[in-house]
Amino acid sequence: MKSLITLITIVASLSTMAQRGRNQQIELNMGNQAFRGQSTIFLKKEIKKQFPRIQFENWDLQRVVLVAKSRGGRAQAFLQVGRFNSRVEFIDGNRFDFNNRGGFHRIPFEAPRRDNGNWQIELQGQVKVNKIIIMATRDQPRRRQVTRSCGVVLETVWGKDIKKFYSEASGIQGTGVQADACKKAMRKCLRLKNELPLTQCNKL
Repeated sequence: MKSLITLITIVASLSTMAQRGRNQQIELNMGNQAFRGQSTIFLKKEIKKQFPRIQFENWDLQRVVLVAKSRGGRAQAFLQVGRFNSRVEFIDGNRFDFNNRGGFHRIPFEAPRRDNGNWQIELQGQVKVNKIIIMATRDQPRRRQVTRSCGVVLETVWGKDIKKFYSEASGIQGTGVQADACKKAMRKCLRLKNELPLTQCNKL
């Protein structure tokens, strides 16, 4: 139940932050998985497995934290993002607490460069991985510049047209450009309406 609540909280948080284009954080539970020799952890594959609803379009990987330990303190790891590799880091540990539940260390990796290829951690040695924390940003798609027009008619209270007013407004799509155009046209109409009794302004 606790893991389910955590999953729901993370997914809801990611959805909210994705809309705002802010930093996003995902925590992958690796269940103290053991690796030996040369191994690869495919991060996108793990994310899809644990969080199948997450999409990767426009994601920019920033940082990865590997929470792990090694049997002899000499294991190595690096982060690969597409064609680029991070600096190689040593994974601390010793043979006395390798099979214990604790004793894990945090190994941070800065993403070497923005790339749309694979995200993966390359391991060398005998390693146990407790979890992986992934930090990324999601770029919001650019909205186009638009121009909208609106018309308002001044008419008598009996419905006879007197004069029509038109206005335009420009701005970013989805920011109320149409409403701004209508406000401008309405202001023009209201200026004349105030001089003529028994008239009204209506949007065309």
